[in-house]
Amino acid sequence: MFPSMPSRNITIDTITKIEGNAGLKVIIEDEAVKDLQFIVADYRRFLTMAVRGKRVVAVPSFLSRICGTCSVAHLFASLMAVESAQGIVVTEQTKALRRLAYDGLMIRDHGLHLYFFVLPDVLGVDSILDVPDDPGDLGHTLLHDSFDIKRLGTDISNAVVGAAIHAPWPTIGGSLKHPDPPPVTSVASRAPAIPGRGDEAACA
Repeated sequence: MFPSMPSRNITIDTITKIEGNAGLKVIIEDEAVKDLQFIVADYRRFLTMAVRGKRVVAVPSFLSRICGTCSVAHLFASLMAVESAQGIVVTEQTKALRRLAYDGLMIRDHGLHLYFFVLPDVLGVDSILDVPDDPGDLGHTLLHDSFDIKRLGTDISNAVVGAAIHAPWPTIGGSLKHPDPPPVTSVASRAPAIPGRGDEAACA
């Protein structure tokens, strides 16, 4: 049992194994949390200032550069902001394509977080580099399942919006190009077979 500590401060300057930079401060008084601060510590990049004076059609593509991992999310957020400001209503087809591309981002992003950041802690190792290179090992199986999951998410976005990072097709009010059926059909046919082999064992 931990000794009684009625009042204390807990400070974590850098939270590891997350996408980005963040810290945590907790103030405890009389065994109750008095204050809790989650601190996002990314350096300022002045993107809001940088887009001032730019042609509005160029702003979404510019702001997709906020993050190389969740580029699609920033692209769509800026597109929706411009469309809302200008009273532009997109078609149901455009909404569906954006939703599908965003789903691809979520699959890829969650695969990255759960397998690359969380899995080492579950397995009791420091990083994925310490997972045994043994096809019979559960950690090895789960890690290689993650490659399939991330690839599926990437391929969904590639097929629907032209690229998973800094997608070139979405634009204000719609899309510069609609996806070609063969890549979309190919991705859809692969989806039922993923995540793969290790999850049944992991849940057992």
